[in-house]
Amino acid sequence: MTAPLFGARSAAGAGLIELSERSYAEGCDNSPVAYVEAIWVAPETRRCGIARRSVETAVGWAKERGHTELASDAPLKNRASQAMHLSLGFDGPTALSAIGANSTAGPYRQSTSRAGPEQLPRPLRH
Repeated sequence: MTAPLFGARSAAGAGLIELSERSYAEGCDNSPVAYVEAIWVAPETRRCGIARRSVETAVGWAKERGHTELASDAPLKNRASQAMHLSLGFDGPTALSAIGANSTAGPYRQSTSRAGPEQLPRPLRH
């Protein structure tokens, strides 16, 4: 089930995050699992906190639905995306998938159970 797309636009820039509920995500302990299908921030405003606020929104969305984990993945060749996931508190990657042009590192995951909406959950594993 794909959730609505969340978007943000402010003086700081623009971004979006697309979420879904998947029946399974590699490396996650629970099923179903909340999943970040896509995240994007306008290039000129990256590293300004827009992705962090988007993931905070995703964590809230996941908690409302009773999920205890939020998973995502990143293209294997996209080191910037991998670094972003780690800087936002995602654990991982726990697996690598190297199949043709769609090779990915992931899933990245994080717990949604930590209290405080202003803080991202800490990673489950290192």
